[in-house]
Amino acid sequence: MAKEKPSIKNRPRKPSQSKKSNVHITRSGQKIKLQHGLVQRYIAYKDRKELRKAEMLRDLPKGRFKRIVYRLHPKRLYKYWFSKQGALTALKITGIGFVLVFITLLGVFCR
Repeated sequence: MAKEKPSIKNRPRKPSQSKKSNVHITRSGQKIKLQHGLVQRYIAYKDRKELRKAEMLRDLPKGRFKRIVYRLHPKRLYKYWFSKQGALTALKITGIGFVLVFITLLGVFCR
């Protein structure tokens, strides 16, 4: 007797036919999701940002004063102030300085 072909429902699927995946695996083993919508892109961006911040904070000492001293090392000082976070800190310090100068000038000339 000849073997009967399995019906379409009972036939095992090939891995490529099983479920279309939007994940691409690079040579380095990283998974990249393709065809993201805007919401998924935003969530992935936030996750990456939080991961980078957690990795940066992992290496820092726990105490506030110890962190300040740790950042004063010349290599770390350069790396911090020329990073995005350092630029934001510089902008905050500059803004606070402008406000203080404005309040001081207002107090001196309005008397």
